[in-house]
Amino acid sequence: MPTGLLLRALGTCTLALAAAGLVLPLLPTTPFVILAAWSFTRTSPALAARLRADPRFGPALRDWQDERAIAPKATRAAFLALGISYAIAVATTRDSTIAVALAALFVALGVFLATRPAPTRSGPSTDA
Repeated sequence: MPTGLLLRALGTCTLALAAAGLVLPLLPTTPFVILAAWSFTRTSPALAARLRADPRFGPALRDWQDERAIAPKATRAAFLALGISYAIAVATTRDSTIAVALAALFVALGVFLATRPAPTRSGPSTDA
């Protein structure tokens, strides 16, 4: 399968996961949108532009692509999801190695999130 088709398939699948994340509380949306945009930028600039202009996905995507920024509301939601996910993982496993590995991973993710700036663009899209 040519690379272009693989990237377009990756973009389509990750966009579907992002859409599912809109209704499933612990499934992240933004990372999947970013990956879809990356894939579409390489295979279909028209799809990438459409995704960037989308009223639901576009603001977070533009914040990331333009400024490498994450809106404060999205950061808070990510921290909440990390905490809930960790609590569920610890409650459902008896293996302390898994709990420690997840703690290290989640702390690293938390540090990454905490060090991302808030978007400088003004308007409702910056905290949505």
